[in-house]
Amino acid sequence: MSNSTTNFYNYKDNVNLISGILTFVIGVFGAICNYTIVHVFIVSPDKTSFNLICFFRALINFYILVTTFLGVFLPSTLLGYSVYSQAFESWNLNLSMSLYLGNEYQITLVALNRFCALFFPRYYTKIFAIRPTLFVIIVFYVYRLAVVIYMTAVDVARGCFYFFSTITLAWQYPFDPVCWFEDNIMIIVLTTFIGTTCLNMVTFVRILKFYRSMNTHDRDTRTRARKNAMLFFQTVLQDSLYIIDLSFTFKLGALSTHRMWTSISGTLVWESLHALDGFVKTPSVPIHPTLFRFIMLMFNDRFSFLCARNESPETSTSAVPRRAPVHPLGSVG
Repeated sequence: MSNSTTNFYNYKDNVNLISGILTFVIGVFGAICNYTIVHVFIVSPDKTSFNLICFFRALINFYILVTTFLGVFLPSTLLGYSVYSQAFESWNLNLSMSLYLGNEYQITLVALNRFCALFFPRYYTKIFAIRPTLFVIIVFYVYRLAVVIYMTAVDVARGCFYFFSTITLAWQYPFDPVCWFEDNIMIIVLTTFIGTTCLNMVTFVRILKFYRSMNTHDRDTRTRARKNAMLFFQTVLQDSLYIIDLSFTFKLGALSTHRMWTSISGTLVWESLHALDGFVKTPSVPIHPTLFRFIMLMFNDRFSFLCARNESPETSTSAVPRRAPVHPLGSVG
């Protein structure tokens, strides 16, 4: 057993019990949402590069929720100790954090996908075809796996183990000063967020410009424009989840030493990120009809309405969109 302490907390403690229940509910909910995305992609005959990106993000979310939160954090919270060895728990945490950063990279890939689809529609099917997109995604995760294998092997060899604390109810760095380092993951994630937001804003302005070129008195057109505006802010909010999570982990978590607060800032916010990421994309959620129209607008392979507008300005007003660690891993980018 790892993480043995002089103070023993388990399910008999109110904070542990509440944290355990929340971890279970959020984890199961998120796992179901992300599994649904994975299942729909596998059985659906219509596979696009955008769907492929969502598939991999959902797959990683599902893995992290099941193996780390439900598999490690939950039993440790309820039992008061880890049922795994120090090495296994450290490998598990480091792998999840590295895959977490891989999903962060995909935010930029999604923004580039949208940008290319609107500004370079004729080249979109070549640049963001299934195979090139799959290759880029595989490179992302192979890189993250290579980094985590190397860094974790070095840490374990030095006796530096990351672990889930049953006192703070959050993961922690090793206490030994020899294991400490300066992590720049906040800078990486913040830079990614700013760059992605800029791309999304340019894309959003292009969409609004297209709608304004149409009949503004048409109710359906105004409705689509409003819905796309809402979806733009939803996208920005979804992309900002990583900033929110790291802010709680490294900044806001220090506001209080109460065990419930450390559980929220160190575990539940992180878990909620993966659950919400799957929930937003789940086909069965209420936002689905709007999201579907938005995806069809943004990722139609031929973008006939934009092509028609570029080639024949006279007919543009009649064009209608188709409806058919955190860990040293941050230090190396």
